[in-house]
Amino acid sequence: MEWGEPTFDSGVVKKCHRLYRLPLNDFTREDLRLMIGQQIGLAHLVPLALELLAVEPLISGECYEGDLLAAVLRADSRFWSGKSELRSLASWLALTVLSDSHGKCLDESQLQAHEVFLRAEYFTQHGRA
Repeated sequence: MEWGEPTFDSGVVKKCHRLYRLPLNDFTREDLRLMIGQQIGLAHLVPLALELLAVEPLISGECYEGDLLAAVLRADSRFWSGKSELRSLASWLALTVLSDSHGKCLDESQLQAHEVFLRAEYFTQHGRA
């Protein structure tokens, strides 16, 4: 699928169009956070993000500590369907962070992202994703 040039004058739209053409190995943590947050390329980007998060669950892009995990947890529920290994890893990472094993305080955005993920997980497991 070719995207062509952006048709909407927005910084986010322009950046997503630029990133769409960027090789995956050139993506930064912020690039992953942005694209996943926009629900773009989840099949390719969420596994890359989870690799980073497995090493450092509260790694950040440019917004706040743990923003990459929050973006992953907010991935569309349909993405998680049929991806039990990825879903299990995301769940484990979220629970690790929620258990506060790193001595960090979670913010409201991370807690909300986990709630979104739990709803998506429920619907995925019950065939309503």
